[in-house]
Amino acid sequence: MEINTEQGMITEAFRYLSKAAAIHTAHNPLHVARPYAIYTMAHLRAEQPDEALVTLNKCWQLQHLIEEQIIDSRYTKHGGDIILLARVKYAQGLKQEAQQLASTAISVRRAVYGDEEPRVADSTFLAAKMLRTIVDMSRGVSEMQGHLTRAL
Repeated sequence: MEINTEQGMITEAFRYLSKAAAIHTAHNPLHVARPYAIYTMAHLRAEQPDEALVTLNKCWQLQHLIEEQIIDSRYTKHGGDIILLARVKYAQGLKQEAQQLASTAISVRRAVYGDEEPRVADSTFLAAKMLRTIVDMSRGVSEMQGHLTRAL
């Protein structure tokens, strides 16, 4: 599926996802929420952040949760959901909110796994990538030159 979305074969990717979700539901309907997280990632790769947010909320709804509960949770699985939400918000242009969410995910993951675990590194990388984009956007603004000098 990843290859399909990266190659622009969005319709085919979603067709495969639909089949996978149907199989997943048939075998274990209690855990049907997770395919919606995969849909979210596919929508992000397809540059469809609004649809990604809808499917992510559907994932949580099936778990009887809402966004605020996920953000406030310290359950490790929700750290991944928070990072996914940060990616969605970032793709929607909500850079500040995305940065805050990424920071929250880092805190959740660091508290459980410590600094050396790959999930912590993944969250930290995403936060750094977001900051780099913000710094790059500020380069042309003369009022930001002093701040950029200190940041770099």
